[in-house]
Amino acid sequence: METTRPTRVIVSKQIDPEKIPNKELLLVDRTEQLTYESVTNYTRAAKGSTQICVMCGNLASHSRGGGDQCGDDDQPPGTTIIPRQNKDVCRDCDKVIWNHETSNAYFKWCKGCKNFLQIGNFSQKLDAAKCDKCRERGRTSYLLKKRTTPSKAESTISTRVSANNKNTKKKPVRIEKEVLLEEKKQISDDAAAISLVSLFKTAENIPSKNNSDTKSKVGALSQSFGCSLAKTALDENPPHDDDSTGESVPPRGLLFELANIHATILKLEQEADKVPLLENQVNDLKIQLSAALDREELLKARLAALESTSDSEEKPKKRPRLISFDDAANSSHY
Repeated sequence: METTRPTRVIVSKQIDPEKIPNKELLLVDRTEQLTYESVTNYTRAAKGSTQICVMCGNLASHSRGGGDQCGDDDQPPGTTIIPRQNKDVCRDCDKVIWNHETSNAYFKWCKGCKNFLQIGNFSQKLDAAKCDKCRERGRTSYLLKKRTTPSKAESTISTRVSANNKNTKKKPVRIEKEVLLEEKKQISDDAAAISLVSLFKTAENIPSKNNSDTKSKVGALSQSFGCSLAKTALDENPPHDDDSTGESVPPRGLLFELANIHATILKLEQEADKVPLLENQVNDLKIQLSAALDREELLKARLAALESTSDSEEKPKKRPRLISFDDAANSSHY
C-alpha cells in the first residue's frame, strides 16, 4: 500500500467556540455556499492508498465501523480513527468547529448529512453531532415508532395483569392519559364554586327528624364536593328531634355565607357574559337605523322630484283668444 500523502492546502482552521461572534450562530445561508472540497485541507486519498483525515492530515490507524472491536488503546501514536461513513473525516475533527479563512464562515461536520454545514444549522445545540434538521427528523421518527410499539414498562404491566386475570374474562386494565386529564379537570375552581352553591341549596333542604335517612342521602351524593361539605355541616350541627314544626333551620355560618357569595358571583358572571352580545345587537340596530334613515332621505328626494314633474304636466296651457264678428264690428265702430 502506498504511503504518499495527498496535497496539503490549509484553508480551514480550528477555532474556540467562545470566539465565535453571536451573529454567526444565527447565520445559516450565505451567498457563497460551502462545499466539501472548498473547506477541506487535504484532498481525499486515492483508492488503495493510505487513508488520512482531510482536515488534520493524520494517518488512519483503522476505519471503525459498527462491527469493529478495536479499542483506543490499540491506536498507534500519531494516527487517528476515521469512521467508515465519515468521508475521510476523523472522529476528532468531526466534533470541533472550523473557520474558513477565505469566506470567514464557521462550520462543523454533520454526521446525519455527511457534510460540512455552517454553525447556524446547529443553533439548538452547538456541540451536537447532527444539525437541527437531522435531530428533528430523528425525534419525529422516534415518536412515530413509540406510538406504534408499546413501551417496555407498558408491556410488562399488561403481561402481569393478564397473568393475574388468566382465569377470568376481564381485559388488562391500562391507565390512559385521558383519564388522568379528566380527573384533573374535575378539580377546578369552577367546579368548586358550583359545588358550594349546590351545598347551600342542599343544606337548606335537609330534613330534621330522620337522621339516618339524611346521612344516607348525603352519602349517596358523596362524589359531589358540595354534598360532602353539607354532610360535614350536618355532623357538626345535628338536627333536633324536639322541634314541633318538624323542620330544622339549617346552620348559618361562614360556609353558607361563602356559598351565597359564590352564587352571587356566578350570577353576575352570567349577566356579564350577556353584555357583549347585547352590545353587538345594539351596534347592529344602529347600523340598520342609519341605513333606514338614508333610505328615507332617498325616498323623500324621489317623491319631491315626482311631485314637481306632475305639477308641470298638470298646469293648463293658455289658448289663443278667438275674435268673433261682433267684436270686430264693435271695434271698427269705435
